[in-house]
Amino acid sequence: MADAAANLLAGGLVAFPTETVYGLGADATNEIAVSRIYSVKGRPTDHPLIVHVSSINQLDKWAIEIPEYAIKLARAFWPGPMTLILKRSEVAEDFITGSQDSVGVRVPSDPIALERASARLARFGDRFKPNHAIFDRIGEVVSSYGYESVNGILFDLGVSSIQLDEVDRGFSYSQDAPLDMRMDRTRGITASEIVNTYAPGALVKILRTYGEEKFATRIVENIVKARAKAPLNSTQELATLVKESIPAATRRTGGNPAKRTFQALRIEANDELGAITRALPDALELLMVGGRLVVMSFQSLEDRIVKEIFAEASTSKSPRNLPVELPEYAAKFSLVFRSSETPTAQELESNPRSASVRLRAIERVAA
Repeated sequence: MADAAANLLAGGLVAFPTETVYGLGADATNEIAVSRIYSVKGRPTDHPLIVHVSSINQLDKWAIEIPEYAIKLARAFWPGPMTLILKRSEVAEDFITGSQDSVGVRVPSDPIALERASARLARFGDRFKPNHAIFDRIGEVVSSYGYESVNGILFDLGVSSIQLDEVDRGFSYSQDAPLDMRMDRTRGITASEIVNTYAPGALVKILRTYGEEKFATRIVENIVKARAKAPLNSTQELATLVKESIPAATRRTGGNPAKRTFQALRIEANDELGAITRALPDALELLMVGGRLVVMSFQSLEDRIVKEIFAEASTSKSPRNLPVELPEYAAKFSLVFRSSETPTAQELESNPRSASVRLRAIERVAA
């Protein structure tokens, strides 16, 4: 991915998968690079090209006088195989539009993670079946393959290393990129939409609840002031604003001051805690006797939900004053570990990003 990005910036061409075919791409602002697409494809220069953008927030860069119905369509079907034809802006020059007054804009979906997993596990043949879905759809996915129960389930929560390493995903506060933060770019709301459209009170609640940020009010006050002048659309823009909102003495400790704000926005954009809360009970119901559910969480809010749901499932429902355990009230699940497991020193050496992981496991012991 980094090589492809560098190639684009240097005026080169890249091939990339779309929802229908493989496409040939170039920097849409570079006339020489775009001319290479026409040359390689043998395409007449009066046949316009589609501009691919990373999110709806870039729409007004390429188009003007955007009607409300276009915004609604974009929010409903982007990312995906839908191209909006709109009145072009000054940025969309003749070499892109074929000298027409309109420009085609699309946000493509992101199949890369699924493709990488499929390639890596191809040696297992039909034992591996990839499925693009959120955790809380686990019941539907299992059922779609004809199963009623399973022997084991593993949830690896949070953002992946692949997503962290792809700068354009917007998860990093140390490199500039569009303020996206969606794990699945085929659905959901971007972090930019959250900071630019949410009411101040809602933003404060998100930063306090999901980021445990004690300077939430001050940060949000500055967000509101900034967005009144122009939308906040880049990670560096937001990271700088957060840094300037936090007292200097506090900034000297605890790592990057934007960390908590970025975590909070990412959780909100992906409904991470809601998905986990809905998914875990369904996963427990899918286990056959002897089956285990293992969950790896990477921050305390996730781990707290896992801990509470596991504790509830492994606790007897028998009235406390009864001298014996009633079978119908006995717990159907048992904790594999009394607490959580953490990485070994050897794993930390080979994978430093595992430092914050907490692993919990539970087993079904009765039907």
